[in-house]
Amino acid sequence: LAGGQQEAADTLQRKAHALGAADTQVVNTSGLDAPGQVSSAYDLALFARAALADRRITTLATTRSYTFPAGGTALRRSDRRSYQIQNHNRLLFNYPGATGLKNGWTSTAGGSFIGTATRGGRTYIVTLLRADTNTWRATAALLDWAFAGGASAAGEQEVVADADQRAQRGLRRRHADTEEGPRPDAGWSGCGAPPGSSPASW
Repeated sequence: LAGGQQEAADTLQRKAHALGAADTQVVNTSGLDAPGQVSSAYDLALFARAALADRRITTLATTRSYTFPAGGTALRRSDRRSYQIQNHNRLLFNYPGATGLKNGWTSTAGGSFIGTATRGGRTYIVTLLRADTNTWRATAALLDWAFAGGASAAGEQEVVADADQRAQRGLRRRHADTEEGPRPDAGWSGCGAPPGSSPASW
């Protein structure tokens, strides 16, 4: 649809830079391990913030299960066998206010998790990388900490400004860097709420 694997990866790379994700290098569209493909917890938080602004994505991310019919020619679904797929994000099933967003694991990266939740008009994003397999519990603990902090968490404008500054530094540094992967401070995670919304995030 995007003109092939390379064109699709290039499109994702341009989008990442547009969001200020200076630590991200896109090699394939699956997100699976590949030489040279890297990102950071901070960049994943930026992607999550953009995703939360898209109702189509949030609808998918909060769907716990979906049933669809098998192939066939019968017009009525009841006459065809059905299959059900389950959302593997256990945060949705166990954390009040959870709104997504993405869990994953690869042999190189280990466990990864982007967890989002909204309570009392406030939204937070947590990103974990190189974690063990029980990532949703660690995410829940960090969300508890964030909600307990309430207004003491950094406001949206403050953090978005920091994101813009980091992006500019990262893009300038990228021109001088070799292929050594993301910069050493790339593990910080957190970002503001989606543009146009009132919640703050960290």
